Amino acid sequence: MPRISAATIGEHRAQTRDRILQAVSRLSRNQGIDAISMTDVAGEAGITRTVLYNYFPDKATLLLAFTERVTGYFIDGYERELPPDASPAERLRVFVRLQLAGLLAHPHPG
Repeated sequence: MPRISAATIGEHRAQTRDRILQAVSRLSRNQGIDAISMTDVAGEAGITRTVLYNYFPDKATLLLAFTERVTGYFIDGYERELPPDASPAERLRVFVRLQLAGLLAHPHPG
């Protein structure tokens, strides 16, 4: 029986999923999305490929989950920065500023 690293199996699965998505984030900054393999992700996350495939059956599913996470972070930041009565111009200004800040903070290879 494999060991779990949290109080419950659900917490363990959430932590493992988070480690996997953090690994994708780190790898994408160095290699770019296209160059990342499932083997790379498993190694970076400190898990076996079998474990990785239990969470994500293929690279497309993994990248979709990663994209959903990054998009969620962006939307949360956008909503925090946006005044409740923002005009369309202000909404666009905040959107562009956050996009540029994200690109500068997390540059990725082409």
